[in-house]
Amino acid sequence: MRIIIGKSSEQLSLHGFTEKEFFFSVEAGRHDGVQHFDHHGAHEGQTCPCNNGDIVPIAEPDCSVIGVTHMDADTFVGLLRMVAQKSLLPLHAAGVDLALMARYDVKATGLPVGLNPTKCFMLWVTAQGMKLPRPPTEGVTDITEQVMSMVARLSDLPQCLFTGQVLGEKAETLYKERLEFVRETAQGRKLGFWSLRDGETMDPTRPYQDGYQLVVVYRQQHQSASLYADDSVEESLPGRYAGVLFEGHPHACGSERGKTFLQDQIHLAVRQVEAVL
Repeated sequence: MRIIIGKSSEQLSLHGFTEKEFFFSVEAGRHDGVQHFDHHGAHEGQTCPCNNGDIVPIAEPDCSVIGVTHMDADTFVGLLRMVAQKSLLPLHAAGVDLALMARYDVKATGLPVGLNPTKCFMLWVTAQGMKLPRPPTEGVTDITEQVMSMVARLSDLPQCLFTGQVLGEKAETLYKERLEFVRETAQGRKLGFWSLRDGETMDPTRPYQDGYQLVVVYRQQHQSASLYADDSVEESLPGRYAGVLFEGHPHACGSERGKTFLQDQIHLAVRQVEAVL
């Protein structure tokens, strides 16, 4: 079995499978409910892979390839369902709620405030995912070894959750320290811009507790940005702002995968966001 990461479904499909290989994917732009599972973009409304019981273990892993375009908790647990489903039982036993994880993934409202086992696990996965190679502009990268190392580390799940808790506590500090500016949009909404340094993470829903309706997070390590909105924003976020394409969910989207953007470029994009939202 191989696990590969690519910029898009097209890049993954073009990588050159042999006739003996079977292709599966998780959150990579394709969905058929059998071998491919996604809930982004055109597949919005499908079940998040982390909570999708239709994902079953791959029957012939030795001749299978799984494609992903990013690595967050939703993607990782979807992979576990395919290659290490027995790992799900310890998650449940430790209080990791996959239904709650799905709600966190789509930035639903009414989420629990503060840290809990689900949030701690998600923070741990996010931190591990940031260590993976970025999807290349062309072609794919094999990440089998790194992903299986993450699976192996679940044997010490309490340590994973503790690491996530430490990251969560640090994220609260970063939430306060990495805020670059606050602005009011044309429609009177409160927008905040955070710029994170290498290896830093924060909960993008945290600002909602302080009255922000729009949240922009720039990640210096990957030169990428994400745009989030709470449920008071009726408009759909994905679109092109000052030449920067944001793709994803209506209330949670990111700059185009496989491309990098200087922070000044994102500042210009934010100016257009302010004008229309």
